[in-house]
Amino acid sequence: MRVQALARRDPGVVVVGGSAEALPIRSAAVRAVWVSQVLHHVTDLSAAAAGLRRVLVPGGRVLVRGMYRDLAGQWPLVSFFPGILKVEVERFPPWSRIQDHLEGAGLRLTAWDRVEQTLAGGMAELDARTCHRADSGLALLPDEQFHEGLARMRALAEAEGVPTPVSETLDFVVFASEA
Repeated sequence: MRVQALARRDPGVVVVGGSAEALPIRSAAVRAVWVSQVLHHVTDLSAAAAGLRRVLVPGGRVLVRGMYRDLAGQWPLVSFFPGILKVEVERFPPWSRIQDHLEGAGLRLTAWDRVEQTLAGGMAELDARTCHRADSGLALLPDEQFHEGLARMRALAEAEGVPTPVSETLDFVVFASEA
């Protein structure tokens, strides 16, 4: 994602490399931090939460986007790759743990909503994207399970007449630093 952001060269946007546990940003430097589909990759939630709080200006916001409730019901890939649910449940920290760390770092929960996003314009498009196995959960599946799921997806893609958009539901949560 950093490579893509650098390629866009948006004016006023600075792109840096680093980790959630040790953000390479000076203290009180940003008004908002966008944390999208990443918290399950963080090894030290306490350090990440403290770092998020540190880089925010007073009244700044942390915008968290991801799947935190009802993973099986939110994620369409589960119906094709049921083994991914076990993989992801083991990797995704429970929301209560994430919230405890963020609040423990001095961030206050201010909003929570669910948003729907379109993953693909139809099954053929979803198949074309999924076959690359770029999703970290798919990469952890045994090859046999991945190929069986892909075959199920391809069968639906081939049978689909008029493409029907495929969507998923994500949680969108906002935390604020003290003003």
